[in-house]
Amino acid sequence: MQRDRDEDRIWQVEVLPAGEEGRRGTPPPQGSRALGTVVLVAAIAAGLGILALLVVFAATIALIAVPVALGAALIAWAGTKWRAYTARRGR
Repeated sequence: MQRDRDEDRIWQVEVLPAGEEGRRGTPPPQGSRALGTVVLVAAIAAGLGILALLVVFAATIALIAVPVALGAALIAWAGTKWRAYTARRGR
C-alpha cells in the first residue's frame, strides 16, 4: 500500500491538432438552432409584456394625477382671487 502512495502518477493529456477538425469539433444538436430562436422570441415577448404593464401603470397614474393637478390649480386660482379680493377691501 505504501508503494502505491509513493508512486508518481502521470497524467496524460490529449492535444488536438490545430487543423479545421480540432476547432470545429462535433456539430451542434439538431434542435439547438430552433431552441435558440424560441428563447429569443420568448425574451422579446416578455419584454413587450413588461412594457405593456408599464404603459397601463402610467395610464392609471395619469388618470389619477391629471384630475388632482386640475383640482390643485383650481384651488390655487381661487386662493389668488380671494387674496386679491381681501387686499382690495383693505384687510
